[in-house]
Amino acid sequence: MKSAWRKDEDAFFFLGWKLRFLHNCEQSENNNYGELDASDLIKRIQKESFHCVADEFISSLIPFEDEHGILRIKTRISEHNDTFEYKHPAVLPAGHLVVLRLVYRFNVQSNHVGAEDLLSMLREKFWILRGRRMVHSVIHNHMQNIR
Repeated sequence: MKSAWRKDEDAFFFLGWKLRFLHNCEQSENNNYGELDASDLIKRIQKESFHCVADEFISSLIPFEDEHGILRIKTRISEHNDTFEYKHPAVLPAGHLVVLRLVYRFNVQSNHVGAEDLLSMLREKFWILRGRRMVHSVIHNHMQNIR
C-alpha cells in the first residue's frame, strides 16, 4: 500500500505528463520531449492563469519573465547574494488545483510546521498570490480530514 506522500508525488508526475501531452497535441511543430521538468508545469499553470507580465493580478509585484519563460517577481532582497530562485520566486495563482496540491505537499513534507513556517518555506521558491489565506485553508482542511 502506498503512503499518502507517494500518491501525491505520483499525482504530480502524472499531471506533468498529461500537460505535456496536451501541449504536444495542440502544437505539432513545437513538441516537448525528454525529461519532464518542473518548469514545464509552472509555465503551464501561469499560462492558464495570467495573460502576460502586465496582468492586473501581478502588475504591482514587478514581474518579469526569465530565460525559461517563467514569470518571476523582484523582491526586496533582489540585490542580496543568494540563489536566483530565492531572490526572484516564481509567481503562482491562488486557487489553482496544482498549487493547492503543492501547498499540501510542502505541508506534509515539513511535518506540519504551522502556517507561517510553511509560508516561509514556500516563498523560498514560489510567490503564491493570497498565499497566507491558501496556506491557512490547506492546513485547516488537512486537520479536518485527519480528525
